[in-house]
Amino acid sequence: HTLSQLWNHLQLDQALLQETRVLTNLGRFCLHITEAVFEGWFINGAQPVIDFIGKVLDYLQQADVAAIKSVRLCAQATNTMRVVFLRVMLLRLSELDESIDEQEAIGFLDQMNYWQTILFSTENQETPFIRLICYLLYMKLTTTVQSVRFAAARLWRTMLMQKPTETATLLTYAMGSEQRHLSTGFMKLVSLDDEEFVSWVDENRKSLDIIFVDALAKPWDDFVSDENRRNEESAKARLSKRKDKLRQWQTEESSVDDFLQRYEVSTNHWRANVHAQEKLKLQ
Repeated sequence: HTLSQLWNHLQLDQALLQETRVLTNLGRFCLHITEAVFEGWFINGAQPVIDFIGKVLDYLQQADVAAIKSVRLCAQATNTMRVVFLRVMLLRLSELDESIDEQEAIGFLDQMNYWQTILFSTENQETPFIRLICYLLYMKLTTTVQSVRFAAARLWRTMLMQKPTETATLLTYAMGSEQRHLSTGFMKLVSLDDEEFVSWVDENRKSLDIIFVDALAKPWDDFVSDENRRNEESAKARLSKRKDKLRQWQTEESSVDDFLQRYEVSTNHWRANVHAQEKLKLQ
């Protein structure tokens, strides 16, 4: 697999990940392969892309590496990789169907826990991501598959610990002052085990459903619409570029054909003149 081979190459020479040119190109490469995933060109590519970008970001955010000047200068490329990592993570989470493959859903939720230092990093300024992941996680938290609910509860707990301020603000805003006891109760879940977490959700399911559907479903729908629009624009831009390139090639090919034709005509005239002169000399 291309991504696996690329990572193996980078892993064997990690100094490459400290070069400005390499990091800049990696940012562009990650953006391109993410577009390929969203546009359907890279079939089943979400998981390999998450694994690859996750490993790169995990290395770059190490304290000694992040302090290197060349790495700091490539903050824009690193941020690009963070953004596309979050986008693909949301895509993968949204397409999971625990009713078809329970173990796949549990495995991915556990993997999200593994990548928590990237998902909930202080460098991650994508605030809307918290809102979107809360919505999708709530869907997993209220599924009928108990093992998936427990896996979602573990990730919820991780998020409450890693992003307490952002999560509390979001829940308070989403639930409103009249439901403040629910947001307070939700924040206290960090100290409960998985079974107690799920039981509390079941007890308050009716109120929580109204809150999450009313407050968080719309941001998710808006996100999906924006992604679809972005994919359409990207596809149109790529098609336009391809047409322009084809026109350029056609123009170049026509120029070459015209040159060859003129060369052949002039050569034939030259041959005819030489033949006529030689014939006159022999008479």
